Amino acid sequence: MRVHITATPEFQIDTVKEVALILNETSGILEFMISEPLEVRQFSAIHKQMSDIAAIDSLSFEELFALCNTVRLFGKIPDEDFVVLVTSIKNSEDWFSAFDGKNIFIHGVDWEYYTKKDAKYGIAYQVVENIFQTLIELNIDDPQKEPNIHEPSIGCINDHCREKFDVMLKFRTADICESCLRRVKDKKVDTHIVD
Repeated sequence: MRVHITATPEFQIDTVKEVALILNETSGILEFMISEPLEVRQFSAIHKQMSDIAAIDSLSFEELFALCNTVRLFGKIPDEDFVVLVTSIKNSEDWFSAFDGKNIFIHGVDWEYYTKKDAKYGIAYQVVENIFQTLIELNIDDPQKEPNIHEPSIGCINDHCREKFDVMLKFRTADICESCLRRVKDKKVDTHIVD
């Protein structure tokens, strides 16, 4: 399973490269690949607001997933592969990340503030978390009704972390709770991915 990691033009590609290096240290069925970022002109040919990235306050989930599809289009990335777009542009819901099918966006800044660690570690965690959540078909559209989105936080990969500092609990535990493991089994997720 291939995972193409890239960034919006304003985000440091060196950080994205470090994320891919971290993720590829663990062998398995996931192959993490760097996709060179699209240029401003490529994004703005389809998304006019991208012509002045500095002027963008935030984007909706739909707009960010549309950027992922633009990466897919220009990069000729197959539907069965994941696309991860790391950006410094905030999302309108103020989430760390989200997924829609095999499209994932990650807000790549301020991780040092929440985790006291280099941003590459928080971003790498978000890549793995979103792939996992995609595979177990987590319903992020209605977190209150999704039994495997935990609020308050319990130290599971699927903690909601409405309070941003709760992210440290799930990072420290690096755990998947029993309820989420049952979901893994129900959805027949490859055990190599869970490992």
